[in-house]
Amino acid sequence: MQTETFELIDKAVDGNKKALEGLILEVEDMIYNLSLRMLGSLYDAQDATQEIIIKIITQLSTLLVMSAVLGTAISAAGHFIL
Repeated sequence: MQTETFELIDKAVDGNKKALEGLILEVEDMIYNLSLRMLGSLYDAQDATQEIIIKIITQLSTLLVMSAVLGTAISAAGHFIL
């Protein structure tokens, strides 16, 4: 992850809404593409992406390691889809 991503994570955890938005924008396409490959339906992939992003936002403050955002996104996607 890039230094800018780490800064976004720190700011998002501190309550900065713009940083949270930027962070979500960084992982959104990856989550959607994974969901689409696993589900095969545009509608289902969009729905899964929204649910996964909600999970990331609600669990953001519990992240202990900054790089865990990406891992959390992938894990949430996998758990939600399965």
